[in-house]
Amino acid sequence: MSIPDNFRPLRGIVLIKRDTPEAVKDGIIIPEAWREYGWCGEVLAVGEDVDNVAIGDRVMFQKEYCVLPFKEREMGLSDAGKLLAKLKVIGNVEVIMPLNGFVVIEPDPVKRDEGPIRLIDRKRLKSSSGRVEALVFKKENDIRVGDRVWFEAHKAFVCVEDDKDKVLVDIAHIICKESGNDSNE
Repeated sequence: MSIPDNFRPLRGIVLIKRDTPEAVKDGIIIPEAWREYGWCGEVLAVGEDVDNVAIGDRVMFQKEYCVLPFKEREMGLSDAGKLLAKLKVIGNVEVIMPLNGFVVIEPDPVKRDEGPIRLIDRKRLKSSSGRVEALVFKKENDIRVGDRVWFEAHKAFVCVEDDKDKVLVDIAHIICKESGNDSNE
């Protein structure tokens, strides 16, 4: 599907061609209405106030801030200020470059106590700490690359970079950091 000639996003809005979901899984054909779209895609058009992404960029976006204006559901509109990250290929790896106050964290491995009987709290399966790998630097920000931080795991976006688990977290959801990692301390 191509963009109609008379269609253009306004202000800080971007038009994204969403990545196509799987149509077949394990030999079963999945009807269009039941396919799950991911949250990655290519920027097709930008409003006049957008300055953090450009046409052709691959981005990660939040589904809850995406509007689907066309019947085919292949394209979505999103506020550029709500985008999670740009994706850039460096070598053979698609690297996550955070946007809009998000931070890329490599989560700590989850440790489980071994014993004869275990009850697993499903909420605790996700790590809620890790090392900061990438962020957009802001002067008022006291989080740095390499810091070990704790964050609200239920508000993190789980993703994979170079076959390694990563999480994208809004810097506002980082609740503390380990002392001694920052040269200003």
